[in-house]
Amino acid sequence: MNLFISRSLAADSPIWPFAKDHGIDVFHQSLIDFTPVRFSSIPAADWIFFYSRKAVHYFYRQALDQNLPIQSMIGTMGLGTLNALKEYGKSADFAGNGLPGQVASAFKVLAAGKRVLFPRAMHSRQSIQNLLQEDIEVLDLVVYSNVAKRNFELPAIDYLLFTSPLNVEAYCTKYDWRPGQKVVAIGDTTAESLRHHDLEQFAIAKQPNEQSMLEALEKML
Repeated sequence: MNLFISRSLAADSPIWPFAKDHGIDVFHQSLIDFTPVRFSSIPAADWIFFYSRKAVHYFYRQALDQNLPIQSMIGTMGLGTLNALKEYGKSADFAGNGLPGQVASAFKVLAAGKRVLFPRAMHSRQSIQNLLQEDIEVLDLVVYSNVAKRNFELPAIDYLLFTSPLNVEAYCTKYDWRPGQKVVAIGDTTAESLRHHDLEQFAIAKQPNEQSMLEALEKML
């Protein structure tokens, strides 16, 4: 049996011991190509809100290289984004739990009526912007491009764990669903992409993390 997850795994990922215990081969890679999008200034904002680790990296690498002034409160979508901030010596004034609806509700308490800058991917779903556009002043800043890969090869996979809608799109441009495959989506937007690509039976992780994805998979086995 084998398992594919659409991201590169850290050495301490819970997927490694799970795979070892079950005799499963693991294939792990993102099916997305990422490149920086150049910016030369940062709009004045009360808050900067980060959706993803990559948004943090692509924003701060350019901002620090150019010595651009940053004087804003910082909000993050979830724990992974919060940890990425620490690599730059930063901390968050607001940290969400990774679930867009709950994050938007909690963040609105702090940010209502404020100017909020969203450094993001070119093909972001912009979930928090869309949920709060009536409550905040949205400032948009594309800091990196994310494009589905076309040149990759995977074997026939038994268990598929998808971490974003664009990864689903990339996979489906090359492969059809196979009978008996077990598929897990990291969240609701990824689940929507699976439905769009004609998959009817799959699981959705209760929390947007690898441990929760494994728990959803185990329930299907």
